[in-house]
Amino acid sequence: MKQKETEQESGEGGLRYSFTVPVDWDKPSDTNAVRCREFKKGSFSHMSLEVPYRCFEPKDKSTPLPLVVFLHGADTVGTDNLSHIAFHDVATIFADEAWQEKHPCYVLAPQYHKGSYWSLPESADAVHALVKAFLKKHSVDRHRIYIYGFSAGGVGVFEQLRRFPDFYAAAIPICGATSGKELERFKQTPIWMLHAADDSIVRISYLDESGSWIMNLGSRDIYEKLKGDPEWDFRYTEYPEGYMRTHYGVHPHCSWVILSEKEGAPMREWLFSWKKTFRRKRAV
Repeated sequence: MKQKETEQESGEGGLRYSFTVPVDWDKPSDTNAVRCREFKKGSFSHMSLEVPYRCFEPKDKSTPLPLVVFLHGADTVGTDNLSHIAFHDVATIFADEAWQEKHPCYVLAPQYHKGSYWSLPESADAVHALVKAFLKKHSVDRHRIYIYGFSAGGVGVFEQLRRFPDFYAAAIPICGATSGKELERFKQTPIWMLHAADDSIVRISYLDESGSWIMNLGSRDIYEKLKGDPEWDFRYTEYPEGYMRTHYGVHPHCSWVILSEKEGAPMREWLFSWKKTFRRKRAV
């Protein structure tokens, strides 16, 4: 039976998803709406691109603090500068009050427009330029810059790690994919990938029957290609078929939900445990 699909609104300013999403897409909580109001609005120009963004600033900024960069998925592409944080709890999880009490940090969430992608060179360069501009204006611990994203944002995370391999302290790409070029560059950054085995939107593997990759590499493909380096913290959690619907009542593509739930606490703590040094030491 073909799954029913619907266009959904967030209920906040009449915002819409940028494409028709399944009825079991994850929905934001009331708490997320409260957190969104704490994010300041901004816009950044780089070359020919105008990049809208939202940023969260901690209450006490007297000492350098970590920065978390979030890259949204293709369901919130646009220039409204709100849907990319308003539609999913995972976008604002590091601005949660309880998290801020334990791990105060900045959060930076750019948005890309229709016709663009995080993986395009000009978009990837614009994100990097935005982050560097943010560092100049805020008291950020430059050894503790983290990045995460889901779906198209997961693809974007990989692109950032490929183009700027010695920049981020750690990364969490969720239900992402990437090309097979320059994979060794990923080894400069601790990575924890998440993906559901029955994700039909971004597949865990793009191997064909002959064992050749038919397009990009899914999370399982990336893990199989790069695992085994004892000097590199490289993790992959693959959720079995039916897990997302059984445990969270959402579409299998929505594995990003886990990061914002109790189950994702160890992953969030893992991310913040890293401090960028030449030896990739942990912060604690």
